[in-house]
Amino acid sequence: MKKLFGIFLCLAISIMLVACGGTEEGGPSNEGEHTVTLIATEGITVTSDNPVKVSDGGTATFKVSCANNIAVQSASHGIYDYATGTLRITGVTDDLRVELIGEKVSFDTSKVYEYSFFGTGQDSSDRISGGITLGVRISVKAGLANRSFVGWSIGGSVEYGGSIVSTEREYTFVASPDHLVNGKITLYANYSDANVYYIHPNGGTVNGGTPNMTNSYYTIEPTTDNSLKVSLNKEYYEFTECASTFYDDGTFTRTGYVLVEYNTKPDGTGEGYSLGSKFPLPLDTSTLYCIWSPDTSHADFEYEDINIPLPTGTNAAKAPHWVEDGVIITAYKGDESTVTIPETLGGKTVIAIASGAFENKKMSTLVLNRRIISIDDGAFVSCKSLDKIYYPDGIYYIENDAFDEDSWSGVKSLYVNATIAPRYAWSLEGAYAVKFTRLLTNSDKERIVIISGSSSFQGLSAAYLEALLDGRYCVVNFGTTRTTQGYMFLEAMGALTDEDDILLFAPENSAYMMGEPRLYWKTLRDLEGMYNIFRHIDISGYTNVLGAFSEFNKGSEPDAYETNRGPRYTLDPGKYEDIVKVSNINEYGEYLVADRAGYVLPDNKYQDVYKITLNNRFKSIKEGSYLKSDPNEDYYTSEKWCDITDPYYKDNMNRAIVAAKAGGAKVYFTFCPVDGAKLSDEVTSGGEEWLAAYEKMIEDNYQFDGILGSVGTYIYNHKYFYNNAFHLNDYGRTYRTYDMYRDLATLLGKSYVKGILAVGTDFEGCLFESTTNGKPLYGTGEYFEK
Repeated sequence: MKKLFGIFLCLAISIMLVACGGTEEGGPSNEGEHTVTLIATEGITVTSDNPVKVSDGGTATFKVSCANNIAVQSASHGIYDYATGTLRITGVTDDLRVELIGEKVSFDTSKVYEYSFFGTGQDSSDRISGGITLGVRISVKAGLANRSFVGWSIGGSVEYGGSIVSTEREYTFVASPDHLVNGKITLYANYSDANVYYIHPNGGTVNGGTPNMTNSYYTIEPTTDNSLKVSLNKEYYEFTECASTFYDDGTFTRTGYVLVEYNTKPDGTGEGYSLGSKFPLPLDTSTLYCIWSPDTSHADFEYEDINIPLPTGTNAAKAPHWVEDGVIITAYKGDESTVTIPETLGGKTVIAIASGAFENKKMSTLVLNRRIISIDDGAFVSCKSLDKIYYPDGIYYIENDAFDEDSWSGVKSLYVNATIAPRYAWSLEGAYAVKFTRLLTNSDKERIVIISGSSSFQGLSAAYLEALLDGRYCVVNFGTTRTTQGYMFLEAMGALTDEDDILLFAPENSAYMMGEPRLYWKTLRDLEGMYNIFRHIDISGYTNVLGAFSEFNKGSEPDAYETNRGPRYTLDPGKYEDIVKVSNINEYGEYLVADRAGYVLPDNKYQDVYKITLNNRFKSIKEGSYLKSDPNEDYYTSEKWCDITDPYYKDNMNRAIVAAKAGGAKVYFTFCPVDGAKLSDEVTSGGEEWLAAYEKMIEDNYQFDGILGSVGTYIYNHKYFYNNAFHLNDYGRTYRTYDMYRDLATLLGKSYVKGILAVGTDFEGCLFESTTNGKPLYGTGEYFEK
C-alpha cells in the first residue's frame, strides 16, 4: 500500500510540474535561471520554499522535517545534513527534480547523535563524521587488502574494549539504539597485525647485512613485490605503538639516486617521513615507499681526491659509514633548480665540498648525500634562490659559514635525515621520543599536550590527569629539559594537532624555552629519533643551525657534555628501539626513580643555587657553565640573564605560538612548579602584586589564547622538591597534577571538581598525603613558608 501511495504521489507531482511549465531533469531551462523541485517520500515534510529558482551554477537549499519514525536514507542530488535537516544541491546547471528518500523504522529518529568513523586512510565510510539520526543506512569498507582484518567495532577499538559488530570487510548497517555507546555512534576498523608495515624500495635495491636488516626488535620477510615486511616484536610495539623509519645505512640503494625520505605514496605525494623518525602504527596505507632524488649530472661537477682520517676519539666501529679516501667537489657548473650531490664521482665516494664550489647558483633545492662528512666554510655563496635542504645528520666538519647570508637567509625547510645510527635512544634524552609516539598514536582522540622542561618530565602524571578528566582526553606530557628549545616543539604542534586539542606551554625560566633562536646541540640530542619535527618548523626562525649540528657530532667546549654522554661520534651506535631499555621511564615518557618518593634531599644536594625571579628576566644561553675539574664548584655559578620581552626573543616566541594555532588547537600559557624557598627577595617582598605583574607581562607580550591558572598556585613548599628548584618529588608530582586538573576543570566549564583522592591513588610516580577532607596537607601558594 505504501509503495502504491508513492507511485500515485510521483504521478501527481509530475502532472503539477507539467502544468506549471516545469521540466524533467536535463530538460530545457530558462537561460541563467533553473528550477529545482524537491520530492520527498512519506513522513518527510518540506518546510522551506519548494520549488526554488537558482542562478546558473548556484546552490539550491531545502529545509525538511521528518516524522519521529522516519529516517532519511538518501538524496538523488546534493548532500543532506542530518543535524540541521538541510539538503543543499550545489552547482545547479539545469532544472532538477530531486528525490529525498525516507524509511520507516521502529525507534525515535528525532534526536541527532554524533557519528565518528575511525579507520586507516584506506578505509572508508559513506557517511561523513558528524551529526546523524538513528535509522540512517551506513556503508563502510576496509581498504587494506594486504592486512588481516579483524572486524568493525563500536565504542572503541577491540584493543580498548570495543564490541565487534561485523567481521565483513564491506559492511552496511542501519544505525539503531544498539549502536549507541555513551550517547554516540563510533565505528572502528580493526586489524590484527597492527605491528606490521611494509617498505617498498620503489625502484631501488634491498641490501642484506646492514644494521637495519639485523635488528632484534623486529623480523623482516621479503615479499613477492620486492617489499620488506617488517613485524615489530611484542616488547617494543606494546610500549610505543610506533615504528622508526630506517636510517640511511645502505639498506636501500639505487644507482644514480639519493634516498631523501619515505612516503605513503610511491610518487611522493602522500605523508612523508624523514629517515630515522617515528611514524604511527597501524600505518594508514600499510606501506612506506622509498623516495629518490636523481643525481645531478656528473659532468656538471669538478672534483679531486681527498683523504679525511677518522677523528681522534672515534673508530670504524663507531663511524662505520666513514670513508677516508674519497673526492671533494671543487666546482659545480650546472644551473638546475634541484641539485642532488651524487654519492660517487669518478668511481670514488663524494665525502666533501670545497669552499667556493657553489657560487651564484640558482638552485632552490639542495640534496646532500649520506656519505658527506665535511663542508668547508664558503662552500655555498650567493645561492639566493635556495629554500629547501635535505640534510644528513652525520656531517662532522661543518660550521655556519658553510653558507653565506645570501644562501642561508631564504632557507625555510630543513629536512633532516639520519645517516648514522642513534646514540641516545637508551638514555633519558632518547626517552623524549616516547612522548612523540604518544602524540602520533593518539591523533584520533582529544588531546591535552603539555610542553615544558624537566619540571613536567619529572613532575606531572599523565595517567592521574587523564583519570581526573574522566578519560575524555589523552594527556601527552611533552616535558623534556629547560635547556631544550621547547618553543620549537610548540611551533611544530600546528601540524600535529587539531581543533579538538589543547596545548599548554609551561616553561621554566630559561631563554631556550622562551624564544632563544640560537639552536643548541642539546635540542638536537633530544630530537634524535623524531627528526620529522623539522618538517613542521620554519628553520629561518633559528640561528646557529649548522654550528649546533657540528657541536652535536664533535663537541665544542670542554665542559659542554656530561661525563656519561658526549659528542655523538665518540659513542657506540645504538638502535632507535632501545627506548624500551631506558630505566626509570614509564609508557608516558615520565621520569620515575625510587628516591623521589621521599621528601627533599639535603640542601647540599641541590643543583640550582640561583634565585627564581618570576618576571621578564630569564636564564640566558650561558646557563650551565661549571668546571668539571673542580668537583666542589657549585652548579650555575655564572649568572647570565636575558630579557624575554626583548623583540629578539619575543618575536620568535610569538611566531611559534601563531604556528602552533594553525591546526586549530587552543594554546594556553601555564606555569611550571617552582620552589617557594628559591624565590628571589624581590618576589617574596612584592607578594601578590609581583605575581600579578608577572601574569600581566605574559598576557601583554605573547599571543596565547589565554593563561591557565595563576602563578601562585604553582609555587610549592620546599619539601615537595627533589634536587632542584623545579624537580618535584612524588608528593609534589601529585599536587601539581591535581592543581593542573583544577585549572583545566575551570577552562572546560566543569560544574563539579573532584577531590584529590576521588579517582584513587594507584598512579605510578604519585604519592598522596592528605587531610581528612581530601585536600593537600600542604596547600599551594605558600611561598613565604620556608
